[in-house]
Amino acid sequence: MMKREFSNLISARASKLALSLTVLAIIGLTAPFAMAEDKGQMVAVLNMQSIMQESDVAESIRDQIDKKRQKYQKEIEKLEENLKSSEQELVKQKSVLSEEAFTEKRKTFEKDIIEAQRDIQQKRMALERAFGEAMAKLRGELVKVVAEVAESRGIDVVLSRQSVVIADADLDITEDALKALNKKVKKIKVTIDE
Repeated sequence: MMKREFSNLISARASKLALSLTVLAIIGLTAPFAMAEDKGQMVAVLNMQSIMQESDVAESIRDQIDKKRQKYQKEIEKLEENLKSSEQELVKQKSVLSEEAFTEKRKTFEKDIIEAQRDIQQKRMALERAFGEAMAKLRGELVKVVAEVAESRGIDVVLSRQSVVIADADLDITEDALKALNKKVKKIKVTIDE
């Protein structure tokens, strides 16, 4: 009996605490919007992901990466062909070489495979790093362009579209920012450290 009363008491307190936290969270989330409204601030939303995918400069970055990836793919195919013929040659020589000579050649071949795998991994990482750096530059340019668009339209606050549940379509400046970015930034050079 005492256990149940104690359990009910804890449950009631937990419910009150949860309700209090919910109210505080709602007040905390809506307070910035209420303040913005009270001061007469202009708010806009922006779909940054969309711009990062659809802009001309993002397409240019992807094209540069794809060209380098194709070049690497050709190099890798040639390397694979060389390794395959080395393996076939090693198999042919197994019957004519002494066990020691064969073991030495096999170890050399295994080292070549490990080095090829390391080279492939380094190229893949270099591409990923170059893509990340180029997209970070694009993000920086996009922030500058958004600031210019916001200033020209008298906007005080720009929120990410992903963090806004409901917004009037008139508040969305994505299209304006995309046009301004395409006009201002034509290309970002992708630099790959090899």
